[in-house]
Formats: sequence, structure tokens, C-alpha cells
Amino acid sequence: MSAINTMTSGFFAVATSKGMNPDTILVDSLTSQSPLLKHMQWSQANRSIQHTYRDIATIEGVDTFELDGALPDMKVTFNLNNVNLTPFGGRMELGEDTARLMGNPDVFFREQSILLAREAGQKLEKSVFERIVATAIEKNKVFCMSETPSTTGVTIAVVSWNPYETCGLFSPRYDRGEFFELEKYHKGAVYPNRQGVNVFGAYAKFMAGLLLANPKSYAVLRNVPVDTEGKDFPKKFATAMADVIDAANPNENCTVIMPRAYKVKLAAAVSTHQTANTLLSFDPQFNLRIVGVPVIGSPNIPLHFKLRSEETASAAP
Repeated sequence: MSAINTMTSGFFAVATSKGMNPDTILVDSLTSQSPLLKHMQWSQANRSIQHTYRDIATIEGVDTFELDGALPDMKVTFNLNNVNLTPFGGRMELGEDTARLMGNPDVFFREQSILLAREAGQKLEKSVFERIVATAIEKNKVFCMSETPSTTGVTIAVVSWNPYETCGLFSPRYDRGEFFELEKYHKGAVYPNRQGVNVFGAYAKFMAGLLLANPKSYAVLRNVPVDTEGKDFPKKFATAMADVIDAANPNENCTVIMPRAYKVKLAAAVSTHQTANTLLSFDPQFNLRIVGVPVIGSPNIPLHFKLRSEETASAAP
């Protein structure tokens, strides 16, 4: 399989075609601790806070016909659906006296926005994984490896990314062509905050969403045993994953997504039992692959992942 695209190169390709001016440092900060965001594909939403797409219901009439014969009538029925984009960001303040000591509040806000972008990326990555799992459950695209309760095992997703049906969505500021909004309060002048302290203030935010319009492009494996010990485990695991990958109709941008802690455990198991397994392997760059599909290990996905609804249910008396 070919190398998977990074968000940075994918985002810049879209941004350039739209005449945008993406901020390299902020985009890199967004993905620095979020490998899923870095490797998934992204497209620009067709509205500022929402993306409207066609959900294909049926395709009829495609058929062969005789030379010089009448063309068959084709009919595509679809429903219009919307995906709401979610805002990420926060506000910042710097005291007037501290600002005078630092010399320039703009430098402070710039540094803070870089840190904010990194934190926002981590939260966004977890929410993307949650959305994939929840949608797979809704669309009946979930496989189970064992009979243990679903909230005690590891959850793994497989997604075949494409820019039209299965991708991340971002909303640039159309008036200035920026991915991130970084704006000063009161046009950069000093003002009294809620506590009556004179401060300089600014806010930073961006909007992002996830499009999962084609259920054939993703699938999820749950109830995966946390324990990877045993000579037979790598083969059993890879066999189960092969069915999940097949259900996601793998393309050149297909990825396996799992907790980073579990990827480390799997890599150790593969290294220990290489002779017992051919479906789990390392590529020349020592990246783990399952049936040839690259594995992304995210530090933002818990080993014992639960949907919010499952956490609520388990906490109920």
C-alpha cells in the first residue's frame, strides 16, 4: 500500500486550491500529539459551521446495452444530511504590568495559541474516535473478538479515508482565509477584565467535524483482550482484524486506529512470536501493519475505551 497522507500536506493541498493561507506552526502544533489527525484526510466544509452532503439511498438502472442501442435510464435517490462542526478554542488574558515586563503581548498570545492548538488537537482526536465507534454501532459495523463485556476490552477502528465521504472537515474563515482564528479583544487595547484588573486579551478558535457518509468505509472491533501474551494470540488477533479490515473496504488511505499503549503491546507480541504469524508485520520503517494496513497508535485513546453513554451506564447505581 502507498504511504498515507498527513494532515499537514493534505490540508495544505486543500488550502492552496481554495486560496487560503494556512498557519504552518499552528497546524503542526494541532497534530503534534495527535497522530490520527495527522494521518486522516481532510476536506473543507461547504458551509461555515455545517457541512451538507448527499446520503445515497439507491442507484438503479446501471446496466450493459447493445452497440448503438438505447441507453438505460439511471436513477439515484438520496437524502440531504448535515454534519455540524464543533468549535475548539479558548480565551486568554495578560495583565498590563506583566505585558510591559514582557515587552509585547502579541508574542505571549502567539505562544499561548500554539499550546492551545496542541491541547485542542488531543481533545479533537479523542472525539473523532468516539464518533467513529458510535457511528459504527449505529450502522451495525461492529465486530467482537471475545465474549467479554464490551467495556472491558480494547476498541479498535478501521477507516478507509476519502475526501468525499469519509474525512475530517474544517471551516476556514472565508474573509481572511485562515484555519485558526486568533483575535484580540478591544482591538489590542488594555481593558478591565471581570475582576477589574487591567489586561490585554485575545481568543483563539477553530471549527472541525467528521464526515462518515459511507458505512462501507469503516468498521470497529471491540472486546479485544488486553492481554497479548501467548504464542497463538498474534495470529488470532490478526485473523479477527482481517474481517474488520475487509468490512471497511480498504483503499490506499486505510488505517487501523487503536490506543498507543495497545500498539506497543502488539508490537512486542509480534517481535516475540514472528515465526507464528504472517498477518502482523513491520514495514521497512518499523511501523506496525495488520494485513498490510498501517496502524496508528493514539495516546489520546484510553486502553479501556468507553463511549460517554457507556460511562454513564456503568456509573449508574
